[in-house]
Amino acid sequence: AIDPGFWARPHIATAPGRVFITDSGAGEVIALDAHDLEVVRHWDVSGKPTKIAFVGIKGKADDHGDGDDDHADDDHGDDDHGDDDHGDDDHGHGHGHDHAAGDPHFWQNPRMAVHYVNQIADGLAAADPGNAGVYRGNAAAYIAELEALDEYIAAALAGIPAAHRVLVTFHDAFGYFGTRYDIEVSAFVGGHGGDVSPDDIARVLDLVQERGLPAVFAEQQFSDDALAQVARDAGIKVGIIRSLPDAEHSSYAGMMRANADALAELLQ
Repeated sequence: AIDPGFWARPHIATAPGRVFITDSGAGEVIALDAHDLEVVRHWDVSGKPTKIAFVGIKGKADDHGDGDDDHADDDHGDDDHGDDDHGDDDHGHGHGHDHAAGDPHFWQNPRMAVHYVNQIADGLAAADPGNAGVYRGNAAAYIAELEALDEYIAAALAGIPAAHRVLVTFHDAFGYFGTRYDIEVSAFVGGHGGDVSPDDIARVLDLVQERGLPAVFAEQQFSDDALAQVARDAGIKVGIIRSLPDAEHSSYAGMMRANADALAELLQ
């Protein structure tokens, strides 16, 4: 039993063989065996941990002797900590991509993107020590931009009413975005971007009508037929959201700001 107290309800992240749970009242993260739900490990953390996400499994080269191969990324105020962020390169136009190992779209949370930048800077500094200061200086400057981006998105979304804080899209790429900014995410299909069934359409239409949502959101690399049908049946709008930069918004920050602006405008 976990008493969340004043701070927040517990959040859960699953990983192969493990279930991680935040206990904000006790200031700890708990790991359970996924089979029998026995507590196998816990970590005392600073602050009051709330949201958590599994971000990968260490390989042998990454093993620093801590005796545990499972990692979680916990958001407990000022600091996010993660290991082994893995991007997803298989986003061809009109083609699916396999997320069987989990959701790889970490960049949808700018605070997770900071980890990418630090790892890139570390790699470049190791390969070219003579210019390490340049790489780390560039990384620091870009991290400041990412922090400003995070603040911009949070401010842009703050005005969306609680009942409308639902992102309905075709492809399940925005889980980390939703977790970061308190937006419920519902997709027709999982991260693979596969086919939509009549049951999928009925499920999403029920959600849209139940919550009184004013819009659903399409990604340009996927067919929007299912979204268009729901929008037609519910009499609502179809907005555009991006999981990757494109010709119109070619930078990461530009894409993320455009997504926030679209949600803020259409979910009022």
